[in-house]
Order: sequence, then structure tokens, then C-alpha cells
Amino acid sequence: MHNAMWKLALCVQGVANWSLLETYNAERRAPALRTARQSLENHRNVGRIAAAAYNPSGSDMETSEVIRESHRYGNHLGVEFGTRYESSAVIPDGSEPPGVEDTYSDYAPCATPGCRAPRVWLGNDTEQVSTLDLFGAGFTVLTGPDGDVWHQVACEASRTLHTPVACYTIGAPGLADYRNVFFDQYGITDDGAVLVRPDGYVAWRSTTGNSDGASLFGAVEQILGLRY
Repeated sequence: MHNAMWKLALCVQGVANWSLLETYNAERRAPALRTARQSLENHRNVGRIAAAAYNPSGSDMETSEVIRESHRYGNHLGVEFGTRYESSAVIPDGSEPPGVEDTYSDYAPCATPGCRAPRVWLGNDTEQVSTLDLFGAGFTVLTGPDGDVWHQVACEASRTLHTPVACYTIGAPGLADYRNVFFDQYGITDDGAVLVRPDGYVAWRSTTGNSDGASLFGAVEQILGLRY
């Protein structure tokens, strides 16, 4: 629902082209179908696993299959958090998310465009804020201490395109990367940036800075369906 609602809101407000709403089907249909099919499979496997426990010699399940299907039952992290979206509302950067043993149940956080933005704790040992707490109803840019250009472009995009684009500097007061994991987790340098959509998914990433930040402005335009 979150995927659909922020898109619908921008379209109704006249900020985005209605083509943005069409990306809902492109992004959510496949994982929704996969979840429904696995749910049915889980139901079937409960009986098969129980039968294997009571009568191992009469079971048609290998030990490895019992382990895998038991792990999948009630464990949907891969399909819930690890799904990667591909649509016009995502600008790929040529990178791939890390591989996992089972894409349905296993989840490896990453900031590859199209993936859910990882949760990283910022602040200090006594007062913390999560990166997820920075994401609001609009777009959010996360950058490093040398990313001033991205702040300027975020303001310009917000003003020109009539949609909120917040920008936060990781390392600023209250947002210290005290565990030294943010830049590795998000795959950017001190002058790089990521653009996160209202639903918490990474839409665009620049691992390092560029001269004028035009790619960020263009990314917001594309997501809104204003650039083809």
C-alpha cells in the first residue's frame, strides 16, 4: 500500500505524471505473486514436514528440503525487504545487490537503486536516530560531509518541481556515523549521495560527487514522469 499511496498522492496533487502510478504494477506484481504462491506452498509443506517427522522412511522430502522449507515458513525477509524494484521510478547505477542463499527468506541490506534503504543507527552511544526516521512523505537525500552540492540541488528540485526533497548530511550534529558503517552500507563516499523515495526505497545513487549535481535533479524529474 505504501508503494501505491505516495505515487497516487503525487499524481492527484498534479505534481507527477499519471505514468508514475503505473510503476506500481511493475514493482509490486511479481513479489505479491511470489508471496502468495509461497504461502500456499508453506501450507502444503507443514503437512509434508510433519509426515516426515513421524515417518522419515516414507517421506518424499530430502533433509535439505525439510530444512529449507522449515526456514521459509514464517520467515519472509527476502521477499519483504530484499525485493529489488525495476521501473521508471528507479534509476539504476549498474550495481547489483549482494547474493543470498535463498532470495525468499534471506535478506542482505544494501543501497543498490531499487532496493530498500538500509537501516543504520546514527548519533552516539546514548542518543540515536535511525536512517529510517529521516524518511518522510517526500523524497530524502542522504549525503556525506562533502556533499554541499546535493543540498543545493535538493532545494532547487523541491522548489522547481513542487515536491518535498529533504537533504541530510551524515556526520552533521546528531547524525554522526558513530559505528562507521553508513558509507559502506550505502556504497557512497563523503561527497556521494542517495535519493530515497517516500516508501523507503533507494531511487538513485551517485557514489561520488559531480560538478553540478544535475543527475539528482534529473532523477527526481524522471521519477515524477516529467522526463522520458
